[in-house]
Formats: sequence, C-alpha cells, structure tokens
Amino acid sequence: MTAAGRTVESYWPFVDAYERAGFASRVYLGSGDECWIWMGGIESDGGYSRFRSETLGVIAGHRWSALAHHGALAEPVVRHRCDVRCCVRPDHLAVGTQAQNIADTVRRGRWTSHARTGPQQWPDLAYSLRRAARLGDDAQIAELLRRPIQLELWPEH
Repeated sequence: MTAAGRTVESYWPFVDAYERAGFASRVYLGSGDECWIWMGGIESDGGYSRFRSETLGVIAGHRWSALAHHGALAEPVVRHRCDVRCCVRPDHLAVGTQAQNIADTVRRGRWTSHARTGPQQWPDLAYSLRRAARLGDDAQIAELLRRPIQLELWPEH
C-alpha cells in the first residue's frame, strides 16, 4: 500500500507488473503528501533520477512515472510541482511544454544562466535525499525537504 491507501498498481497502471516492480523497488514512498524519493541512479549534473526501463531504455524517473501513470503524454515535458528533482510521485508531476517549464522556473526564481543543471545544490539535495531514503530516515528526509530550495507544491494550470 502507498499514500492514501492506494496500491502501487493504481499509481502506475500503464506498465506491466515486472517493470512496475523494478521501478517501485527503487522508490522510497513517503507518507501523506510527501515526495517519493528515487533511490536509484541520479544525474551528477542536475540531480534528476535515471531508470533503465526494459521498454524505453534509460529514462528520467519522473518521466517514466508520468508515462506509467497517464499512458501516452499529451505534452512533451514532465514538470515537478514539488520542486524536488528526484521525486517520482505521480501527483507531484505535471505534464506540459518546455515554455511552461521555463515559466515555472522563472516564476519560482530559479532561472539562471545554467538553468538546465542549476546550482550545485540540486544534485546535492538529490544525493542527500537518496541517502536518507536508503537508510529509511524519515526525519532526515523531512528536514531536507524543509530547506529553502524546497517550495510548496504549485497549483496545476
């Protein structure tokens, strides 16, 4: 069971059980409305998760989660509503365009000349969250998610 008593199958219905189990085994399922932290590979330059899918090859974990949750995506970009790059929780993700993604970044004050990778704190946060998740340290995860880089979930448009 996961948040709100839902099963993993209900969050990721558009993939087979084998692929779902492989993905879920690398996810730390936060309680309540907390982020689901990716415990697998993370990009060293941006802090995004990486998953080796049997059908899609190597793919960003948040993108796999959105595809597995929604099926085919109507828009090309999967955005984080929670502002945590290693979060793969489907209801913390929004599908949109690159223009919307950039607008989100600007609105949140995150736009820099190196917006793709962002400051070093993005991968540092992802690695710290992954380490705490692997240890099952809920208190450390909560502390990391309260730091200034973390914003409240922004509303879907």
